This record gives sequence, C-alpha cells and structure tokens, in this order.
Amino acid sequence: GIFGVPEPVGKIRLFVDRRWKNVLECNLLAAMARLGGGIGTLELEEVKQLIRLPHGVVLGEFILRLDGDWLICIDDLMDDYYWWCWPACMFTEGTLGPPLEASELATIGVEAVGVGRMYACLRSLAMGETMVPDIAQLVHQWIFRRRGLLPTSHWMQYGRPPLLGRHWQVIYIDDKVSLAIIRHARRDEDEAEAEKIVKDAGHAYLEEGLKRHAGKEVRRARSATFWGPWSMGRIGVRGAIRQKWIRCWQFLRQPL
Repeated sequence: GIFGVPEPVGKIRLFVDRRWKNVLECNLLAAMARLGGGIGTLELEEVKQLIRLPHGVVLGEFILRLDGDWLICIDDLMDDYYWWCWPACMFTEGTLGPPLEASELATIGVEAVGVGRMYACLRSLAMGETMVPDIAQLVHQWIFRRRGLLPTSHWMQYGRPPLLGRHWQVIYIDDKVSLAIIRHARRDEDEAEAEKIVKDAGHAYLEEGLKRHAGKEVRRARSATFWGPWSMGRIGVRGAIRQKWIRCWQFLRQPL
C-alpha cells in the first residue's frame, strides 16, 4: 500500500510498500545477466562501476597545503523520485494503493473510469523498489556525463583511485557535492572556475526539468556536513559529527 512518513520539517514523505514485489524480483545487475550481460562481460562490469555508490571513505582524511583552502557546494534534487515515470505497462506492478471507492478517488483529484472499488496507481518509481537507488544514481550521473560536465578526472567513485586534481564531484543518488581546492595566490581565478562547475550543473538540471531543494543548497562553504560526516575546510579533516559519535558510544557502552 501507500503510506506517508512524517519528516522533521513538517513534510510527509510518500512511500510505496513494494517489499512483496522485491522478494519476487532480482536487482538490476541480475536482470542484465538474464538478458545476456552476465558475470564476466564488459557491460556488467561497467554498470557495476557506474552504480557503485560513494562512501565516506572516498573522501578519506587528508591535510591541505598551507596555501590552500576548500570551497564546497551541495545540491539536493527535490522530490527526485517522483519526476521519473515507469512505462504504462509497468506502473500497476507494485505501485498500488489500497482499494478506494470512486467517490474517494474524486476527492484526491483522480478521475474514476467506473463505479465501485478500484485501485489508485502511482506512475512513479516506488520508494521501496530495490532498483531505485541504482536507477537514480545512473540517471543523475548521466545528466552530467552526456554533457561533458562530469569528466573522469573530477568524478569520485568508491573503489576507484583517489583523484589528484583540484576539483572533485561526488553524486550520491539525488545529492551532488562539488569540492574544489582554492589556492590563496590564485583565489579569484580558482573560485571562478569552481563556480562555473556549479552553474553548469544548474543549467543541466533546468534543461532536464529537475528542481533543486533551495533549503538544502550550500554555496561557497569552507566547511559542510553531507551524508552524515562533516568536512572541515581549512585542515581537510573529515569524520562523523560529534552528536553521532556520542550516540554510537552510548550504544556500544551498553554491552560493555
């Protein structure tokens, strides 16, 4: 069924319970294997690399030079999952709400095609769909890759060697983080270069009809928290925020 989960900001996050369908299906990589892109093929290995989500250890812990500083920009796509649609032949599979009367459908703005009890269907990716993170990651990355805005020299991926340049871009499902090392001696030039990367990304989102969450936008920050850990610009240290460490210690102390 369909249910909502309250969020701290007063919004309701919509979920579609698709667990029953997930039990019957395989993930995207297994589906590729069934279609002939099985283990050992170049296609499967490439998709595995593309889907592989970043992790905190990608950024690691490092020390910046004394003549350098960080510039951090963060974007979060708003209601990203609901902008994508399944084909018409698929959206009844797993994205079903509880059966409703025709009159009940009318109250939520759904035009009933008949009388009696029927199901309200969502033509969007179900939040409980196991393939959603994989699909979201692929789509988000492809928005920039096909425009040449996510070159391999900037693209940080888990399992790949760390980057040696001054610009890093990390995509995690519907979030995008851009980090740049700003040299004090060339601050204006380096900041302009970093801002162009962010502006180009903004234009790409507009062209795709995707909206960014204004309340989660971060621009020109020296320190920031994203995906749980924090990043301190001046010395480049990355780790968990203090409140999370305290909760973790309290949890571990109980069995000790």
